Amino acid sequence: MRFTIFTAGSRGDVQPYLALGVGLQQAGYQVRIITHAHFESFITPWGLEFAPITGDAVHLVENLMQVGNNAIRFLFAWRRFFAPHLDQIIQDVWDGCQGSDILIGTQLTAYLLHSVAEKMNLPFFRAPLWPIDRTACFPPTARVLPSTGTRANRLSHAAVDYGVHLLFRNFFNQQRRALHLPPYPIAPYPYNVLSGQPVSVLYGFSPLLIPKPPDWGEHIHVTGFWQMAAERDWQPPAALQDFLAAGPPPVFIGFGSSMTAQQFAPLLEITLTALKKSGQRGIILVGKNERVHPDWPDTVLPITSAPFAWLFPRTAAVVHQGGAGTLAWGLQAGIPMISVPFFGDQFMWAQRLSALGVSAATIPRPQLTAEKLAGVIGTAVTDDRLKQRAAAVGEQMRAEDGVANAIQMLQKHLR
Repeated sequence: MRFTIFTAGSRGDVQPYLALGVGLQQAGYQVRIITHAHFESFITPWGLEFAPITGDAVHLVENLMQVGNNAIRFLFAWRRFFAPHLDQIIQDVWDGCQGSDILIGTQLTAYLLHSVAEKMNLPFFRAPLWPIDRTACFPPTARVLPSTGTRANRLSHAAVDYGVHLLFRNFFNQQRRALHLPPYPIAPYPYNVLSGQPVSVLYGFSPLLIPKPPDWGEHIHVTGFWQMAAERDWQPPAALQDFLAAGPPPVFIGFGSSMTAQQFAPLLEITLTALKKSGQRGIILVGKNERVHPDWPDTVLPITSAPFAWLFPRTAAVVHQGGAGTLAWGLQAGIPMISVPFFGDQFMWAQRLSALGVSAATIPRPQLTAEKLAGVIGTAVTDDRLKQRAAAVGEQMRAEDGVANAIQMLQKHLR
């Protein structure tokens, strides 16, 4: 039996599905992942099948960086990504799904898989990394209306759903014409039902952060984060081991795909100044920008990559953009965090970390200064109550197994 998973975006949008795919493979299934071509070397060493789609993930992230927490601009950024390559993406997805038995789509790729599953008459699951199903309990991730009560929350969710549908309906109907399927109507919203039944949903985040709302049906499950236990054959370089051994635990600072080449220089200046002002040692994730700053102080180590599962327990605090994967490892490590959200779901996760009591502060990227960051770094490494709360949450998080829970739910629905 072959599961095919379709995901698009940055590494943070791919790695959780790689973890789910590896878990499915270990449970005895064949697994194929459809995503951007440059992730092939990231996926195939794990023994999973790979199918490429057209489109540059780096260009997509750079576009999304401009939208902040604006839902409308976020949707238009995705439209700009799809439009130039739509015919080829439609063909790539169809080709990648051949020979499949079960299809799994993410919060954004599920729309294209919906028609493929209908045409091929295959079981289909949505597998988002942040909450997108309608509920009265909270507004959507990309907030359209303020959260002033259950009615406003429902209206916000409906506005986002139909905004997506109206903005992309022509695209999806172009795919349906190619598959000889009837076009989607303007109403009702069509993507949550297939063959007259609700599409089953697996959420890849922890119920500790967002418990399942009581108005979500039995077909919706919150499984826990999907994480890799370790990266194969990885050994810490000597420079990293020596730096960790040379002094107290450092502060980790990394903004993932948000730290594009355009953003790198101003962010680096802010973080270096903040570390100096706070008197803390630091590890800065620089990615491919390693040579932009040739003169690093002895108290700072730049790294191009490292498994967060290994690194975070060896640090005093984590400063990050609020990506779901990064914060999941921070939670498991049981250390205080500082959120610097750039766009999209990052603002919601920052709010949830604060509500959970494990975040020293949230500083949206436009408000980030060296002085502010230095102050909250000082809080993160010295506030004993914050550290105790983070350690307690870490113990709870380490008891979760999101991949195993997701596989159990998949098998249950297939039965």
